[in-house]
Amino acid sequence: MNLPPRQRGGGVLALAAAALAAWVGLRFHLHLAPDLSNRLRDDAYYEFTWAWNVARGLGPVVSDGITTSGVQLLWSVMLVPVVLLVGPMALPPVASWLGFALHVATAGLWCFSTRDRLAGACLAACWLGHPLLVRESQNGQETALACFCLSALWLLRTRGLVATTVLAVLAGLARSELIVVAAGVTFGRHGPFRVAAWLPPVAAFVVVAAANRLLGGGWLPDSALPMAWLWHANHDSLEATTKQILQQWWWFTRPILLGGPWALVSAMGTGLAVFLAIRRMWPSSLRAMPALAVGAASAIGVSDLVPAGWVAALLVLFPCVHWRRTAGVVLPASAADVPVTSRSGSGPSRRRTPRLPSVSLPQRRWCWLLLGAASVVVLHWAVRWYPRDYYLAPLVVIAFAAVRAMARWRLLLLVFALAQIADFRRVGEEHLAGQKEQALAGNWLASLVPPGARVGCFNAGLVAWMSVTRPEGAAPGARIVNLDGVVDSRAFAALRAGRLAAWLDEQGVAYVLDNPVQFSRDPRLPHACGHWFGDGFDPARDLVELARFDVLGVDNGRPGGDGVRLYGRSPAFPVHSPDEVAVELAQAAADWRIVRWRALSGQVLEFERVAGHRETLLAVDADTVAFVAIPRGLLGTGRLFVRGRAEPVLELRVL
Repeated sequence: MNLPPRQRGGGVLALAAAALAAWVGLRFHLHLAPDLSNRLRDDAYYEFTWAWNVARGLGPVVSDGITTSGVQLLWSVMLVPVVLLVGPMALPPVASWLGFALHVATAGLWCFSTRDRLAGACLAACWLGHPLLVRESQNGQETALACFCLSALWLLRTRGLVATTVLAVLAGLARSELIVVAAGVTFGRHGPFRVAAWLPPVAAFVVVAAANRLLGGGWLPDSALPMAWLWHANHDSLEATTKQILQQWWWFTRPILLGGPWALVSAMGTGLAVFLAIRRMWPSSLRAMPALAVGAASAIGVSDLVPAGWVAALLVLFPCVHWRRTAGVVLPASAADVPVTSRSGSGPSRRRTPRLPSVSLPQRRWCWLLLGAASVVVLHWAVRWYPRDYYLAPLVVIAFAAVRAMARWRLLLLVFALAQIADFRRVGEEHLAGQKEQALAGNWLASLVPPGARVGCFNAGLVAWMSVTRPEGAAPGARIVNLDGVVDSRAFAALRAGRLAAWLDEQGVAYVLDNPVQFSRDPRLPHACGHWFGDGFDPARDLVELARFDVLGVDNGRPGGDGVRLYGRSPAFPVHSPDEVAVELAQAAADWRIVRWRALSGQVLEFERVAGHRETLLAVDADTVAFVAIPRGLLGTGRLFVRGRAEPVLELRVL
């Protein structure tokens, strides 16, 4: 394949389209005030808690009483000096913007590591505005750092064995599954039979495994198995038929086949990478077959076919016709593969076909790189059954690597930028508003339980963070024990053994806190763990509701996920019960009011509209202390009533 002449006008158009892609991505996916309701997931607070405990000398601890490797180590270690510098209360927003700064630095790396300056500028602009990367750079987790490390490994892979090994180790510490992608990079460069190919990934594996063994409960990160085990174990407990089992496996395996995950990474970029990997192996006589297959699949209702469609289109437009012998001279049937010796026709004859720019890497490198990337998708989708968008973010490197290899073809840069703009709505906002209820619980938990009481929690990140960052002079917060095992290997061992309740007794955990669904015994519900507390466990009998935390108008988007509950594991466990029936609490955001209501089973709390009629705020089905966050739109006159009573139980300040 020969390079076409440079097209200056095409370069200007490509740069303009890339600049527009950057603007669109930043305009619609960069949040100027990132917080727990829009960007910072509960998982990020595990890393914040780990870093803060290390900084204040308590060690690499999140769950009370045990060290853990359940966080991404490189990012968590980086946060230690940050939290010492800015303090714990400023760490969440600073971590979010630090991630975005790494995102910008990675864009600069793509720009200045590309010899073709115009191509580098286009790639940098597209990286800067990539919707998935922009959103995930602000999640407070290690995503932007993982993207930076993997980009550096790819772009600097020719700098020598030492540099490659160091970058592979850093990528593995940033996110452990990137070790297989690092192996794809080195195998593609050196082949699988050279020491130079094996040393970087093996070194990364040894370092990461040693760190996991030192800090956690095994050679793998503490967070590697718990959620995957729960999904598989709950499904197995359903005693599904063979058909249902196959349907479940297909549900998680189908996206691997150039489905949704690859479209989220970059439909065109991943399609181009696959095209470069298979082009020389695909017979030109069958060039139309992929397009026909994609069309047929679309006709019968199959979705997520965009990456496969790009592969099919490229194979149709730019087939590789294999070398053949004609009159004793070895000739390719494709004109793009043979030089022209004479304009007058002397020399080998040729047939005109569309020309592509030459690929800067041998075909095997694309095969190995794609194999490494596909391993990440297979791991989280087909094996763990726990797909998350942020697992895909580093794989954007593969798409950009393919475009960079063909970057002298200005039309390709233009189409890549336009394709990214056209697909920007594929990445939407995450449903994180339900985390406000976890934050509400974390803020007020210490007012309900004795100082230093141990409280078990499955989604423990936010609650643990708020327990270790209480204001100076405040009463000691509760000691949070993680129950799903993500940052506590002891809890995971008890969960797998089906004796979590007995283990809680051994640990002196008197209270548990979480969404009600977490304690359900119905394995059909997402994240239900009641089945693994032990034989005979009945949440209705064995858990006594002591308090509930509700932010009106939000939930976590799952069945049984509306509201957070504090339960005592025995009626004998004490809880502070306020004397007032209802009181407005001082700690509230500007446009919210937080009410504490001592409620009896069956009661309904109502608010009064300006017109005089009442509407329901909250109904309770147990004697409890309810902490209710009320938005501006539900304040009405500010008067709150218990249904059936004429006098208000509380009059709020009207905003």
